[in-house]
Amino acid sequence: MIAWFEIQHTQESNIGGLVGMVPILVHYRGRPNRAREAAREHLALTHPGDRMRIAADLLIDLFVQVLDGSSLKQAVLSAIDSQQNPLVGHPFRKWAKLPDDVVVGRLLSTACYVEHAVPAVIYLALKYHTDPEEMLIVNTMLGGDNAGRGALLGSLAGAAGGMASFPPRWIRGLAEPPPYFLSR
Repeated sequence: MIAWFEIQHTQESNIGGLVGMVPILVHYRGRPNRAREAAREHLALTHPGDRMRIAADLLIDLFVQVLDGSSLKQAVLSAIDSQQNPLVGHPFRKWAKLPDDVVVGRLLSTACYVEHAVPAVIYLALKYHTDPEEMLIVNTMLGGDNAGRGALLGSLAGAAGGMASFPPRWIRGLAEPPPYFLSR
């Protein structure tokens, strides 16, 4: 039997809960205050709690910046340098020199809990900001909750670079690919 604490802990701190904010942030791009408010309201419906709010605040800030034209690298470095969020308190620049499976697997867990999964997203976004394809492949190969991390990484890469961030071969096999890719 699973204890109530375990259910609440899982619900409260699962990175998958953050993914639902992405369409809201995109919808309200250009209106950052409304985007922040609506994303936080949505998250609180299914994933309340301080850990999720802290993780959401970091990701909301990243999305708002990249949707406003900042590069993914600029947005991530701004978050790291400002140290306004406890989830960016890791030595990400030093970690970039380490093998990925040491960072995400030993230093950070591959599990879904935001205290590890969100820093893993920050690490991968910073290290692979110039190559979204490699970013997503590395994330997949790291295992664990790679779906939650991957959804956020892919969304951040897309917000920063648009559909051109992704290789056409990933899209062409879809039953209904976006019209943009049909002309490539």
